[in-house]
Amino acid sequence: MPTRSEALQTILNETIQEGVAAMVLTTEEGLPLAVSDGDGRAEGEILAAIAPIFQRAAERSGRPLSRLAEEMVMRSPSGALVVCRFLTIDDKNFILAALVPKGQAYRRTMNRAVRQIQRIWHQKRGEQAP
Repeated sequence: MPTRSEALQTILNETIQEGVAAMVLTTEEGLPLAVSDGDGRAEGEILAAIAPIFQRAAERSGRPLSRLAEEMVMRSPSGALVVCRFLTIDDKNFILAALVPKGQAYRRTMNRAVRQIQRIWHQKRGEQAP
């Protein structure tokens, strides 16, 4: 039986096979729990660094991030998107960030990844958190 960390990694690896260039799941502080980038160009680590910027913006507003937005998107000059989806599972806040190539649909893929992450988190509740 895979650990929670291994299961999260598998979800991200499978998700980038659906057209997302890179993906990372972080804690609200920006600590990566799982990172996946298909071409090995460290895009996942870059996403891990970018994702907490949204969290800090929410903190400055004085409102919880989950109440401000479900998702935030930045567009690069090349047209690629950085999509950050905010999750709360068992009173823990997470950020699922993805680098989406220009013109690529991503909502269905992100929604599926979120559902799978929530399912794994609840299934593995008894295990030590990654």
